Amino acid sequence: MHIRRVSALRGWRWVQEGFRLFLRNPLAWIVMSLALMGVMYLLSLIPYLGGPLVYLLSPIPVAGMMAGCRDLELGRELRVNYLLSGFRDGASDLVTLGGMFVIAQILIGAIFSNMAGAEWQELMKSGAAFDPKAVSPEVANRVLGAVAVGTMLLVPVSLLLWFAPTLVILDGIPAGRAMVMSLRGCLTNVVPTLIYSTAMMLLLMLVLLTLGFGIFVWLPLAIASTYRSYRDIFESQEPQPEAPANKSDA
Repeated sequence: MHIRRVSALRGWRWVQEGFRLFLRNPLAWIVMSLALMGVMYLLSLIPYLGGPLVYLLSPIPVAGMMAGCRDLELGRELRVNYLLSGFRDGASDLVTLGGMFVIAQILIGAIFSNMAGAEWQELMKSGAAFDPKAVSPEVANRVLGAVAVGTMLLVPVSLLLWFAPTLVILDGIPAGRAMVMSLRGCLTNVVPTLIYSTAMMLLLMLVLLTLGFGIFVWLPLAIASTYRSYRDIFESQEPQPEAPANKSDA
């Protein structure tokens, strides 16, 4: 599959086009977001396994919503059951993507903990209320360094997984190759990707002004705009809506 280089302004256009896709059926998008967040919250309540399960399974509904974006552009109806379509198409590859993210988080967490030092680890294990005054300048510097390193390590992981679920479910590409293509697509379009990411982060900050309710618009926007960026970077042709049936052929 050919990876295209697009102009910097496309980063903002992805947000606009994603919002237009959201407006085609906002009620369905909001219901899907409610269902997704509800299920993920319930999974997170499972002792010990909740957090890893959320990250392990999250590529499945994300991929399903990407399939919903494609079908919405084709003139089909958007339904909540798109959240489960990933179980039918490419489930093993999608779970592999989730597993890679879990492993990456564990490794990055271990690196952070080691860099922060034993004093910080003991402070976290104590379960006491965090008091900044109890942290010495030396420990604070180590923690800041650990945060910087952890962030730098998390960026390439995010780029590897950015388009991977979409490539798996829409193009049938295996997990390993999908991650490589996702990384290549992002690195080929660093500037528009940076503009897009900045715009979405600013919009996420505005969600706080809505007491969090804006997340039910922001989440569909994130999915739909990522789909539009995928179409821009990896696809040479737009999906064509289905032609209405010709009555004379009936």
